[in-house]
Amino acid sequence: MKTQILLLTIIAGIVAAGSAWAAQSEGEGDGNRHRNRFERLDTDGDGRIDKQEFAKGGEFIFGKMDVDGDGVVTLAELEDHERRERIAKRFKRLDADEDGQVTKAEFAKAGEKFFRRLDENEDGYLSMGEMERRRHGGGKGGEGRN
Repeated sequence: MKTQILLLTIIAGIVAAGSAWAAQSEGEGDGNRHRNRFERLDTDGDGRIDKQEFAKGGEFIFGKMDVDGDGVVTLAELEDHERRERIAKRFKRLDADEDGQVTKAEFAKAGEKFFRRLDENEDGYLSMGEMERRRHGGGKGGEGRN
């Protein structure tokens, strides 16, 4: 479960995001879990996620990954998670300047890119349908990987 959350977070920049990517109870079905995540990101309750809501979720997740609170995430901070190789690949994608750290700015930039891929109709908001299609490999550009 933590791996799924972390991977979505890293991809999402990213999503990033917010407590939306927080762990859900084991008994929930995928549809309910997805809806709960969406509702947590949709902080104003208008049925869509704007760029600010998405970015705020990303900041929350970044804070969880930045174990020592120094403003950067290193690969060492992610060592305890499963699928390290896969995580390392995504980490490398986030680390734009290849200095072995992901800054808030790099993380936010990746989140913005991911948001644009999810926003299929380019209206500046994410609908439940756009988020749902992402789960199944949708979004502009295929799976929306950074």
